[in-house]
Amino acid sequence: MQPKRIPGVLVIYTGGTIGSWPRDPQEPLSPLKPTTDIKKVMGMLPFYDPDNSLLRLENVLVPVNTYSLHEPLDSARIQVCDWQNLARLIYNNYNDYSGFVILHGTDTLAYTASALSFMLPGLNKPVVLTGAQRPIGQSRSDAVQNLMTAIEIAAQEYLGNPPIPEVSVFFGDRLLRGNRSTKISSRSYGAFVSPCFPSLGKSGVRLQIRRELILKPKTCPLQILEKIDPNLVCFDLFPGMNFSFMQHICNTPGLRGIILKSFGSGNTPETGEFLDAIKNASDSGKIVVNVSQCLEAEVMMGKYESSAKLKDLGVISAHDMTFEAALTKLFVLLGQEDDITCVKKQFGQEIAGEMLRETA
Repeated sequence: MQPKRIPGVLVIYTGGTIGSWPRDPQEPLSPLKPTTDIKKVMGMLPFYDPDNSLLRLENVLVPVNTYSLHEPLDSARIQVCDWQNLARLIYNNYNDYSGFVILHGTDTLAYTASALSFMLPGLNKPVVLTGAQRPIGQSRSDAVQNLMTAIEIAAQEYLGNPPIPEVSVFFGDRLLRGNRSTKISSRSYGAFVSPCFPSLGKSGVRLQIRRELILKPKTCPLQILEKIDPNLVCFDLFPGMNFSFMQHICNTPGLRGIILKSFGSGNTPETGEFLDAIKNASDSGKIVVNVSQCLEAEVMMGKYESSAKLKDLGVISAHDMTFEAALTKLFVLLGQEDDITCVKKQFGQEIAGEMLRETA
């Protein structure tokens, strides 16, 4: 018997490979361009009834409505305003659906997933991002499996199961926490991994969800934090790097934060130019965050002498966060707070499952 009075799923199409077709229909090898017609994408799904907007899952007809951005994007063009539009779309339609699926290009998918996890505190419904490595209209495409499973994950409550109340990424055969995910391949169908946290689930003959890893339901109502401050700069450190330019960049008017992509567990060079630039930035009220370049790592400042000096200069650790999570978390926190001391404190606290370690 089909559950009653539980709303269905909203699929939001932003563009990306999943919905791309050759720009010239007569020339299959012409550059791919995202279609503006989400119905064309949905029409490729088996068991989908476009006339009634119903998708058959587990012998249950699930209502699936769609929404498309006015101008679908290649995800390399995603901007902060697009995150704000997506967050607002979810917030405004929150009571009308039991879950949301966002179709997104893979290049910046992990950034969007991370950003939304911080922009929507109080989220108690699934928001699942997915995409594809091959367009849905091509042979051997991974798009159908990814989209069908993402909708099934978003429809868990409709199917009679507990919902997954967080932002997640489904890709290949894995369900990942959104702000723990990162893209590692432009070729493999397993394009995303969660290097420092287990997968939330796996799809095979059956969809297996590790309920013990899912975030607990929130007691506060959904909020939307639309204000974002992207006035940051990132330095990806490397041996032999010339640090003479750092001081000039760190003095850029309006700059509020600096992310250092360091070696190993948070180590950096110890040259005078580098340390002076960091000290001056910290002393002038900028927040400096230390993120490891390693895929699987935890920044532990003070473990080695080189990182101990950073700690003394007021640099804060991103712990085991991905770069995408650290960046977007800082974006959102800086958008809410003018007081850098408050931002530093909040950055060191777990907000949406993005890190294991919590500091005072």
